[in-house]
Amino acid sequence: MNLLAYHDEARYPDGHELATSGLSGADAYGLYGLVALEHVRRRGGHLALYNDVAQVVIGRDAAWDQVAIMEYPDTDAFLDMIVDPDYVAGLVHRDAGLSDTMVLVT
Repeated sequence: MNLLAYHDEARYPDGHELATSGLSGADAYGLYGLVALEHVRRRGGHLALYNDVAQVVIGRDAAWDQVAIMEYPDTDAFLDMIVDPDYVAGLVHRDAGLSDTMVLVT
């Protein structure tokens, strides 16, 4: 499960081709999502939920914008994905878009 909070404007590293593009954080994360979803599917997983957070009902009032739940056949599939060089290259979009995140394995 991924809890996601976005920058208003994406924060790419200096010199990156999208550094001055004006993309929103959510749009930058969307570019990462295209890469990530392909890698999830290659390993037999799928996107189970991707939704906006409407409000916090119980718990601390964190500023999460969205939640995404990915299902993998097992933890090893996830661990294999996060060291794949092509996946790692896509993290630039994730990092540019997110102001905060929490990834929970359940």
